[in-house]
Amino acid sequence: MNINLLKKLPVAVVALVSSSAFAGMDMDSRVSNVESHIKQAVTITENNTYGARNADGAPQLTAGYGWYVGIGADYTQARLTGTEFAYTSSNAVGAFPFEGTLQDIHYSWDWGLHLVGGYIFAHDGFDLGLGYNYLNTSSSGSAVSGLAGSVVASRGDADLGSWDNTCNEAKSNFSMTMNTLDLSVGRDYFVSRYLSLRPSFGLLSAWFDLEQNTAYTGGTTLTGNSSFYVDDESNFWGLGPDIAINTKWFIGEGFSFFANGSTALLYGRYDVTHDENNTISASDNFEINGDIHKISPMFGLMLGMAYETYLDNNKQHLGLRLGYNVDYYFNLNQMVTAVGSNNQVIRNNGNLGMQGVTFDLTWAF
Repeated sequence: MNINLLKKLPVAVVALVSSSAFAGMDMDSRVSNVESHIKQAVTITENNTYGARNADGAPQLTAGYGWYVGIGADYTQARLTGTEFAYTSSNAVGAFPFEGTLQDIHYSWDWGLHLVGGYIFAHDGFDLGLGYNYLNTSSSGSAVSGLAGSVVASRGDADLGSWDNTCNEAKSNFSMTMNTLDLSVGRDYFVSRYLSLRPSFGLLSAWFDLEQNTAYTGGTTLTGNSSFYVDDESNFWGLGPDIAINTKWFIGEGFSFFANGSTALLYGRYDVTHDENNTISASDNFEINGDIHKISPMFGLMLGMAYETYLDNNKQHLGLRLGYNVDYYFNLNQMVTAVGSNNQVIRNNGNLGMQGVTFDLTWAF
């Protein structure tokens, strides 16, 4: 027998056993890796059936769960229908045919604020969020008769608002304060490599304070510098269910386009007052309260571009968005117009539309 072969045999056996062990370890790792991928791709439903699982689209933090907070600024124009306060003509009023032009508020743009905060759960990637929006804005409009023209009041007392009774000047100021709170539950998930969706549902609560103050001065009825004032308020608080769907269309390098839509039904109380004050005769002054309960539907839409990136070895996530948004609230203007001579009261059913540019930053950790 070859002595050298016997000396080399233990070394060969050890090498063979070692390579087999390493091969076995490698196979176990591969099996474990395959099982992990299967668990990520397949889920067991509440009906104990198996199906494909959509990959989570929420920030994938190292811990698998975490908090998120955000802050943003909105440059918004709010327009309320039913705020016309006069109509004018380049000719003096007195005979038919009469051709006039309605005078309305010249709505301005103002800055608003929105905040968001919530928690991303390890359970299937669900998240619970609370959003807050604030806007305070004011605008005005005015009309003067000119040398041969005329201004006719379209709010308040019928004697002043009659087409053949004019004033020299009309001024109207509008102001609005908005606060909204939105509590929602949703899940962000991929439906393809480049598209993710986040359906959600929750409760929306909204507070709106709407006020319009109008003054008419001089003319055939208001002789001299006497004035007639009409003050209207329509304040609303409502609460109701809302649903939303957010979409992101990824284009690479952390950039994406997004399109978000939402709708809600708000049931609430309107606190409505209408005051008229005449400096000529205090006996003509009166106040009407028109409080009611009513449903106000709303819908919102936001389009724009986003950028997101991970920080600190995926322990944190940063998101930036720039977009254009539209919100529309139906029947929010319930101000009344009193027509004194005929004992009639006309209630507005005006809508509130808001449009603007928004920028925000969200941080998940």
